[in-house]
Amino acid sequence: MSDLGEALERETQRFVQRPGARHRLDRRRDRKLRNRRIGSAILAISISVATVGALFFGYRRAEVPAHNPPLGQSGRIAFARSQTRPGEGQGVVYTADPDGTDVRLLPGSDSYKPTPMWSPDGRRIAVTEPKTTGPGCPTGVVCAAVIVDVDTGSHRGVPWPMPGTWDVDCFPWSPDGTRLACGAVDDNGTGLTGLYTIRAADGGDPVRITHCVECGPGDFSPDGRRIVFAETAADGEVGMFVVNIDGTSKHRITPKGMLLNGIDGGSWSSTGDRIVFQARRPGENWSIWVVNADGSDLHELPVVGCGGALSDAGSAACRLPRWSPDGTKIVFVRRTTVRDAVAGIYTVNADGSGLAQIPNTGPGDNQPAWGNHPASD
Repeated sequence: MSDLGEALERETQRFVQRPGARHRLDRRRDRKLRNRRIGSAILAISISVATVGALFFGYRRAEVPAHNPPLGQSGRIAFARSQTRPGEGQGVVYTADPDGTDVRLLPGSDSYKPTPMWSPDGRRIAVTEPKTTGPGCPTGVVCAAVIVDVDTGSHRGVPWPMPGTWDVDCFPWSPDGTRLACGAVDDNGTGLTGLYTIRAADGGDPVRITHCVECGPGDFSPDGRRIVFAETAADGEVGMFVVNIDGTSKHRITPKGMLLNGIDGGSWSSTGDRIVFQARRPGENWSIWVVNADGSDLHELPVVGCGGALSDAGSAACRLPRWSPDGTKIVFVRRTTVRDAVAGIYTVNADGSGLAQIPNTGPGDNQPAWGNHPASD
């Protein structure tokens, strides 16, 4: 591997495979700065060796697709925007129709909340709240999430019910809209870290589903009986798991050694049989993968431009995929190492065909989620 490839590999590994036990206190800062840090490092390296060619067999070079938004698709797409644009805020959440029109600021999102998630009825969005106080959070209370009414703008904090100091992310909704799944790191040394659910209404009734050094909650199954999540072990190994909500039948659905993102816990299709997530091969960029809930039929989707050698300035990272409400499409973030014009939020069909960029999205747009909110007329 060239010096470029090795440098990029080290930077990506440092972000993705960092041991959770040794970096708990850095997670808040890393979560907000990770894209800026990695992007800057990759940009600096790629500029200095812009003439380096592809070093890996069979890489998929990034290509700019035609703007062909998913017209006729229902719902709205929420996403975090971490880059200032004229007349817009920085580090806030926006929603838009699937064709990129009617972009609206989500009321109450005046601090960077990296993971918006729609409620099943499409009326509300839960966003992670990394601070102890913030919009809708009482002073001195650790908020597990903030829930925003998309139409009225009213918002309220969901308090974390466990005492002491915690680093908590709660955003996936149960199918009936009554509970949120949470990845909770116990900084008190009492050994209560794990994957939890709490009541969405008031943060009460915390139930620990399973213990893990660091859990990245992904999604509930459509029937509400299981949860998919990413687990980072003490040695930094990341795996995707499925577990029943009562804590039984926990099983791994990705092979050991597969390079995964500990923050991307996966998205469950509305049909209940498929889970989509990001992964990559050694020396290559992120691409989109699908696996059955029992771990069978693991495969990479053939999305044009996704993946490719890290050493190639034209390779693209395709990250944080989530299903559309009807299960026919996938929305995700796509970026090249130089963050050029192809950076933004994209959609593909469930089989990986039909790549299309959503207009009015670009560098700095991240964490997309597709909800049931009626699209604009």
